[in-house]
Amino acid sequence: MKKLFNKKSILSGLGIMVFSLVCGVFTQTFAQNQYAIQQAQQAVSDKITRDKGGNVTFPTYSQAETYYISRSQTGVRGSGTWTKSYNSNTQDFSYEARVDNRRGKVDKINYKFLRNDNDNDNGKISSWAIGTFYGRNPQTGGNITLNINSNGSVVVTFENGGTNYANISGDRLNNNGVISRVTRINNGIRTTRIDNGEVIDYFTNGYGNGNGNQQGGNVPNWAIGTFYARNPQTGGNITLNINSNGSVVVT
Repeated sequence: MKKLFNKKSILSGLGIMVFSLVCGVFTQTFAQNQYAIQQAQQAVSDKITRDKGGNVTFPTYSQAETYYISRSQTGVRGSGTWTKSYNSNTQDFSYEARVDNRRGKVDKINYKFLRNDNDNDNGKISSWAIGTFYGRNPQTGGNITLNINSNGSVVVTFENGGTNYANISGDRLNNNGVISRVTRINNGIRTTRIDNGEVIDYFTNGYGNGNGNQQGGNVPNWAIGTFYARNPQTGGNITLNINSNGSVVVT
């Protein structure tokens, strides 16, 4: 019995050692990959700003991809966004780089700017994105009003009286460095933040250009009445009272 007990103890100890070894290797690999991504993104950002100036951002909701080159080198590939200046259009780019894990040196840096599918060649704004739109602030629940002009200037007004001055070019809205992709939805537009994926839907009140079914500023018959919905942020009820003159009461 004593010998059997010793054998089981030895096997149990070996199992713990193997498990600890595997966990240690996994942790070390994860840390090494995170280090490689950080080093690669910094080097790519430095290279782009040296070549073209402007500002570079990398998405936080979509991690870059790493791949094995050798015991001391890790490859990194991913994507980011570049902005020349506050009033200019933003451009997406892809990148790839090689990182020396021992010295932190990055070489073989390559990047390529991508064309956005909804961007026009000259950066003009689509007609459906011009006008006044109303949305709900997902953080505070307060109202947001977007006034988008044909020249690309945007005035963002908040319920508390605050005002931001932004700009839009193609399908990119730049609000003080926060970049959002603008797409069309029924009777309005949707903005999706590039950095964290936050979505806000904006709708017209019958007078803006975002309502493709209106004629001469009139509200369509199907949009007049009382409508009920659920607030996606709080779970509470929302009631919309839409009148034929375009006035709307949101309760």
